[in-house]
Amino acid sequence: MAHNIINRIKHDGTVILFALIICLVFSIPVCASDDVELSGEIIRIILPLTAAGMTAYNKDQDGFIQFSKSFLTTHGAAYALKYSIDTNRPDGGAHSFPSGHAATAFSGASFIQRRYGWKYGAPAYVAASYVGWSRVES
Repeated sequence: MAHNIINRIKHDGTVILFALIICLVFSIPVCASDDVELSGEIIRIILPLTAAGMTAYNKDQDGFIQFSKSFLTTHGAAYALKYSIDTNRPDGGAHSFPSGHAATAFSGASFIQRRYGWKYGAPAYVAASYVGWSRVES
């Protein structure tokens, strides 16, 4: 019985990690128009990958599954709201709110803080805040 549970957790973790990677890859822009936008793009990817990496480094399989579910839920909610609210971007494009970039970054930052404490969480929140600012700036 325990063997079946361990195999199920490994399988679910692999599926969740694959979904996480797909979400990040398909949300990467073709190019950034300036350094602020580019740095925001990079940080918003680094934060959730760091959160997932911290679970691997700490051999925290429960944390990895928790992070993966949290990340996917946050990403799904952000995109559901984007299409429900449908506000225009400053350049006239659709679906500007809420920011998927900020949601991605803050998902990683909040997981880091709640799972590993403020020592790691405070810098993660600063980085996530920068991502949010970069979206307004760009």
